[in-house]
Amino acid sequence: MTRFLFLPLCGVLLLNGCASKTPAPTAAESQPPAANPPAPSYDSETLSDLLVAEVAAQRQSLGVTLAYYSQAARSTGDPQVISQAAQLAHYLEDHQQALALSELWLEQEPANEEALQLAILSEIRLGNIDAASRYLDTLLGEHGGDALGRLVSQARGLDAQGNRQLVQALAQLSDRYPDQAPLWYARALWLEQEGDYAGAYVTYQTRPGDKVLVRMAHGTSYEQATQRLRQELPGWDFAAVRAAARSAWDRLLGRVQVSGGTAKQRSLFYSTLFQSFASPRLIAQKGERFTDSNGKVQVATHDRYGPVPFWDTGRNQIVLLALMEPDVVQDIMQSEYEMAQEKGYMNTSFHGDNAVFLYLGAWKRGIPFDYAGVWPYLRKNATDPKGPRDYLAEYDRQGWIADIMPQGNPSPPYAGGKAGAATTLEYAWDDHALADYAARLGKTEDQRRFLQRAGNYAHVFDHSTGFVRGRTADGKWIAPFDPQEPYYNFMMKEASGWSTLWLAPHDVKGLMTLLGGREAFNAKLDAFFSTPYTPKGICRDCTGLIGQYVHGNQPDQQVPYYYDWSGQPWKTQALVRRILNDMYGSDAAGYGYAGMDDQGATSSWYAMSAMGFYPVDPSSDVYMIGSPIFDHVRLEMGGGKLLEIDARNNSAANIYIQSMTLNGKPWTKPWFRHADIKKGARISFVMGPKPNRTWGSAPADMAPSMSDAAGQGE
Repeated sequence: MTRFLFLPLCGVLLLNGCASKTPAPTAAESQPPAANPPAPSYDSETLSDLLVAEVAAQRQSLGVTLAYYSQAARSTGDPQVISQAAQLAHYLEDHQQALALSELWLEQEPANEEALQLAILSEIRLGNIDAASRYLDTLLGEHGGDALGRLVSQARGLDAQGNRQLVQALAQLSDRYPDQAPLWYARALWLEQEGDYAGAYVTYQTRPGDKVLVRMAHGTSYEQATQRLRQELPGWDFAAVRAAARSAWDRLLGRVQVSGGTAKQRSLFYSTLFQSFASPRLIAQKGERFTDSNGKVQVATHDRYGPVPFWDTGRNQIVLLALMEPDVVQDIMQSEYEMAQEKGYMNTSFHGDNAVFLYLGAWKRGIPFDYAGVWPYLRKNATDPKGPRDYLAEYDRQGWIADIMPQGNPSPPYAGGKAGAATTLEYAWDDHALADYAARLGKTEDQRRFLQRAGNYAHVFDHSTGFVRGRTADGKWIAPFDPQEPYYNFMMKEASGWSTLWLAPHDVKGLMTLLGGREAFNAKLDAFFSTPYTPKGICRDCTGLIGQYVHGNQPDQQVPYYYDWSGQPWKTQALVRRILNDMYGSDAAGYGYAGMDDQGATSSWYAMSAMGFYPVDPSSDVYMIGSPIFDHVRLEMGGGKLLEIDARNNSAANIYIQSMTLNGKPWTKPWFRHADIKKGARISFVMGPKPNRTWGSAPADMAPSMSDAAGQGE
């Protein structure tokens, strides 16, 4: 009886998805531990072969090791020796040898899972798909779909060429085995590698009256998805799963209780509130493995979320989350912070750079975080021309972004251009938030720089037309220009000149001045909401129209609240009610949207506006007041603090605010700050059928803007 060292290299590598060329084993790996296999009797020649193999392995001469192990495998017929030889051949990419040894192994152990996997992989590497499928039949028959899942899971751990070959072959096998989910996963990987959208479909052989139950899970790997499926859905009790889901959503949505209004309004409220939690996506729960921005597998130290769609939900939904789930917002901010550390820049979306809205808004609402730590990444986005802000050098140098004159009609969707005018406005809005952020950190030079850039929106305002307008590189206004045309990417972004005009939420008073003062501003707003929408071009996303106003997309959804600045808040109240009534529940089923929800943005507009307030600038702690549709709202904020909103004499006809109190004190401003409600508060409205033209109309009642000295650095 003889004890000897067995080489464990390939056994480990196979389990981890070993492929062809991997780094040489470390010093520790080159000194394998002693193994204690069954003790067969070997003749002296075989023993000599095994000892030579071991010595060669310790010296990293793996080709010699394979030669002697293969010889010993054939002479002994010992499955353990054969397995060592077969796995080493696979590791060294000697696929012909690996196949021969795996076949020898299967002669001794016909149902061995590892042997069958090696035979399948070897046949695939040799291009013998038909032969691989024969072994696959045996693998499925002996070990079921879980064994196939373990085989497919190796695909992500292989080198580039080996990965493509294996994934392609497994994807092809999905046609032969349409009931095997792991192979459809392989097909999705293949489509992903080919630059196509990954996906799959399933079919069921059913008869009339049959019911199909499907369990689904996702993850960063097949193993993770399988683990989640077993942990979260261990059985097939559909009723129990539905009850548990209903209970979980009841706990969350039940933190807002409303009464009054109509049954449909209450249903729409909770439907939109539900949809408001559609983004961002939870990637991994604390303790789970996930793949980071650099493709490295990590273990989540907190709930890890995917990127926030800042151009959409950054305008409103992040504020709703901050109100209701500040702990979740902390995890979202930490996730974005970590992604910035991984990539070197903060995430952004479209042509804005709105991540600062999330952090500054949360900071002003008292959510604890390392705000100083995230500042370098926010600043880098705004100052590094190599970063994600397109055309930053041009914007920083001249204060606006020029556009090109496209060939032909610039109106059709996706016409070429830089969206220069809209991008300038978005960056100016971002820069105001950055100036405020810098002021909080005591970084006065940065505050000065960004505050100066925050006024850049005025550089694309054309006084001759009274609209925001694109400019060419020499500074001239682009012509022809029609503010009704949905230029989409040329000058504007998914919007017309009418919609883009108002994209300065940080300085509504400054925009008012550009337009000629209060009266001219109100006249422009009136025209915006009454001028018929008759463009020649097509805007795919321009739906939900009131005049030139487009509620079905995000660029101008804040504008109904602008009358709160201009001394006519009753017009905001009327518009908000109209939008709540007409733009939601507008589909055939009576519960749809007038356009795109964009991951919860349009839903969040409804949820907050229905309660009576809206964050026009999410980087601010200011909420603008509209017209609540419910008699009573009870909102449980973070920390268990309660915000209660009462609306006396409220009805479909009584849409106008007659008076308001905040914590029992008279309130005449059509806005309030988060500080006013952070400890809990009661807001009480008295509603009526006719406008109260004095409430909220005084110049002193105007909400802060950048143009106000008091509005800077808040």
